[in-house]
Amino acid sequence: MSDEKEMSTVIDRVLDFIQRKGRTTITEVSVSLALNPGQVEHLVSILEESGMIKVKYALIDSGKTELISKQQAEVKDDDVDRLRQDVERIKNLGSMINKDIEKFESDYKAIERDISQWMVEADGTLKALQTKGGKDPASLKQAEDIERIAKDFELRISDSDQKVLTDVKSLQDKFKAFHKRVTEFKTFSGMSSGASPQKGAERPSGGFSIGGLFGKKN
Repeated sequence: MSDEKEMSTVIDRVLDFIQRKGRTTITEVSVSLALNPGQVEHLVSILEESGMIKVKYALIDSGKTELISKQQAEVKDDDVDRLRQDVERIKNLGSMINKDIEKFESDYKAIERDISQWMVEADGTLKALQTKGGKDPASLKQAEDIERIAKDFELRISDSDQKVLTDVKSLQDKFKAFHKRVTEFKTFSGMSSGASPQKGAERPSGGFSIGGLFGKKN
């Protein structure tokens, strides 16, 4: 067997091994195929130049140099592109949700202002009825009509408060689980700063909180 044919046979074995593994190292190829590490490095350089494999060179221990089959590398590249697109989509969705929250805050504040103004005007009307109408049945009926509207406002806001508080608690639990998952990811990636997890994020300045417009309820 000529040296050239022998070289071709060995390089085919190395390529076949890398393709079957998908991802391996020079040391693993050397041990598994009983080849000299230097010989493997030479064959790997030929395969890399021909575009058959991708190589991630180790800085210190050449035996840990990573050998990746062409198919595995293409799949990896596709995954990276897909993940990058997913991250951008999530960031854009987050921006949209923030805008929705800002609109909700603005709408809620507008409702609060409207009801507060209504109460001022209703209180003035009640005083006028009391001054001018006294114990007149018609004035009493008008006062009761105004009170009925106020009670309807209070009931609807109280129900909304309870619903929002329940939803907020559910979201807080989800955020807590999400922060735990991020911490696990950072630890896995060696990015953990060692800082203790926050108990809760502080509200941005200028934000609002949903509470009863007619006083805090127990």
